Amino acid sequence: MNNLKQNSAAGFQKTAALSLVSITLAGIITSAHHLYRLGFEVLIPALVIVFVPYLLMRWYRRSGSKLALWFYGVLNVLVISWFGVIDGFADHVVKAFGRYILTPLTGESVKIGSMILPPYEGDFFYEITGILTFIASAFATYYGIKMIRGRRQMTTSQQGLVAKIAATRND
Repeated sequence: MNNLKQNSAAGFQKTAALSLVSITLAGIITSAHHLYRLGFEVLIPALVIVFVPYLLMRWYRRSGSKLALWFYGVLNVLVISWFGVIDGFADHVVKAFGRYILTPLTGESVKIGSMILPPYEGDFFYEITGILTFIASAFATYYGIKMIRGRRQMTTSQQGLVAKIAATRND
């Protein structure tokens, strides 16, 4: 039974690490995307998006605090919804691929797609980093949900074991 608890706790640790890596990657890509477009005035928010998830996860791993995990989840939802869905998907994926879908459906020329969709605003780097932000956010969504489900399924003793494992790794 103790071995089962350790496997569950180790699985949670792995999922939490994958969640952190994917949201950090999404943060790095969206930071590069916006720094490229808007300049260094967005440097402080970019650093917050990249480093705060790590700090929150570290706080959770050291203390087992539900508040730390809750803040981590809220920040994930904000980054994924705003940068992944609204900016990455709606502004870049739809803009890049929507014209190819709309044209055959309407039977019209590309003029229909140009009337509905906004024009291309950036160059290749700008557009591809927007698309990559959406892709990284999709992974962050998957691992974030998997992490939260794993946390909910763990018993109180397993949650304590997660904190204990994390404490021994940090010493």
